[in-house]
Amino acid sequence: MKRPFRLLCVVASACLFAATASTASAEFVIGVFDTSRATTANIATGSLTVKSRESLLTHFPDATYATTPTLTSEFLAGVDTVILSSVADRDTGITPLHFFERRALFDYVEGGGTALLVAEGYGPFLTASLSLLNTFGMAQQDDGRVGWQNAIPYDDKYDHPLVNGPFGSSGGLILDGLAYLHVIGPYATPISRHLGSNFPVLAAIERDAIAPGSGRVVILADSSPFASLWDLPNAENLFLNSIDYLLPVPEPSALVLGGMALVGFVLVGWRRRGRGWLTRGTAAAARKCFN
Repeated sequence: MKRPFRLLCVVASACLFAATASTASAEFVIGVFDTSRATTANIATGSLTVKSRESLLTHFPDATYATTPTLTSEFLAGVDTVILSSVADRDTGITPLHFFERRALFDYVEGGGTALLVAEGYGPFLTASLSLLNTFGMAQQDDGRVGWQNAIPYDDKYDHPLVNGPFGSSGGLILDGLAYLHVIGPYATPISRHLGSNFPVLAAIERDAIAPGSGRVVILADSSPFASLWDLPNAENLFLNSIDYLLPVPEPSALVLGGMALVGFVLVGWRRRGRGWLTRGTAAAARKCFN
């Protein structure tokens, strides 16, 4: 009895190892604008995003960047997620998204893609920010506040993965000025709010919110937590939690599926032959793997 049981244990262990390894080492591609569209604020190369870039590649070493001057369906088909900011450099916004870019981005998310939108709404960046937000029926306004602003989660959002995720808490955020999300749109859910006005400053579009199988979107109404210029509390936690939240869900490999099918076949065969070991309890069966 021990020899076939040991074989079953080996197959089951191999399946588990393959599944774990495929998840842990899965490469993913992040789509961003190239330097013709975003210069010093470019997440892939910009001088204002050095710390964000270093942190991302430290905690997600299998991440790679793909760059483009414009968003097209062809480009988006080759990436797992996109990070799009309304900031080109310290003083100017990116060229606002054209209609065809907004259409491509919406179709990408509707089809299962994911996106992080850094919607800096301070005056010089507001037009570009609105072009990102309007894609999903959202809008933003700069209320004229200056200086550091505090943001906290809504009462029912403290357990959300963006607030309390694998990289720690991002519950209390510090923002530079304020341009809140005054129109949340038909798909997004507010996550965190400005402590003074109570308007949303962090929102998420959850999986399946747009259509069955649609992807997630994270929307932050300020760029300062992701800029290397600021060492703000919880900013890195929010950034890393956002990336983890947007990661594609890996599909089981053919090896894993085949191994699981083999285990199932063996189990059915043994049960039909009246081996009877299943009736002794799964704990006792599992212990035999290590005898």
